[in-house]
Order: sequence, then structure tokens, then C-alpha cells
Amino acid sequence: MAGPLTIGLNYAVLVAAIAESVCGILALMRGGGYPGYVLSIFGIWLWGFYFLITAGAGSKEFTPNALAWYAFLLDIPVILMAVPAFVHRNIPFAVAFVGLILLVFFLGLGYHDVYNALSTAAATKSPPKLSAPVSLLKVSAYAGFVASAALFWVFAADVYEATGVIGPRRAAA
Repeated sequence: MAGPLTIGLNYAVLVAAIAESVCGILALMRGGGYPGYVLSIFGIWLWGFYFLITAGAGSKEFTPNALAWYAFLLDIPVILMAVPAFVHRNIPFAVAFVGLILLVFFLGLGYHDVYNALSTAAATKSPPKLSAPVSLLKVSAYAGFVASAALFWVFAADVYEATGVIGPRRAAA
């Protein structure tokens, strides 16, 4: 049975999926290729993650390993999308991508360890040992906070520039 925090987090994932998908499409329509691709890919991935943690979790075939492999699936596109941020020395985006790469990697490892702990506990008829999986999931959460902070920095700079609070930034060389 899911508690209010779990339900709230599920809806947060849904809202993020909607927002990133819509903003990605709008960015692509306005000619913002790189941000549009990044937002669209994350938005689509978040839609899948939302359906996996809600409808998928209700299936009798569901295991935490499904979440692990779904998280690992995102690592390759994130690494590919990170390259331009490093090549163009876009520090906030580079920090965000490092955080995102660590987030999905440790999320996958954490859920994989949850699956192993539950499988081992079921086989040995003992309580599951979840300290290692919880630690991996905490690292994933901390990486998410780092990525979020970097992206909010970019967001704040864009809003302040658009509203005239700060002057226009120099174009990247």
C-alpha cells in the first residue's frame, strides 16, 4: 500500500514528464535543438518511468529489477547528450549532466540491489538486508539534487535575463 509521500512523488514524476515533454517540443519548434532534444528525451523517459512505477508496479511480473534496467537504459543517451555541454564548456549543464549520469547509474544499482536483497531473503526465508541498496538510492538522490541545483541556476539566469534583472550574457564562442 502506497502512502501519501509515494503518491505525491509519483505525481511529481508525472508533472515533470508533462513539463519536460511540452517544453522540449516547444524548444524544438523555436529552433532550440540541443535543449529541445534533452528535454524531450528526459520527458519521454519520465513518462515511461511514471507508468512503470504506477501501472507496471501493479503487475505480478513486476520486480525492482525492472526499474533498475529502465534506469540503466537512460545512461547511454545521457552520456551522449552530455558531450556538447563539455565541448562548449557550459559549466552548469556539465555539472547537471554529471549529476544526471550518477543519478540514473546509482538508481539502477540501487534497484538492482533491492531485487537481489528481496530474492535472497525469499530464498533463505530471512528478512531482507536493505542497507546497501538504500545507500545506493541515497547517492542517486544526492546526485539528483546536484543536477537540479545546476539546472535551477540556468533557469534563474534565463528568467533574470529575460526580465531585465541582469544584462544579456555573452554568446558562447
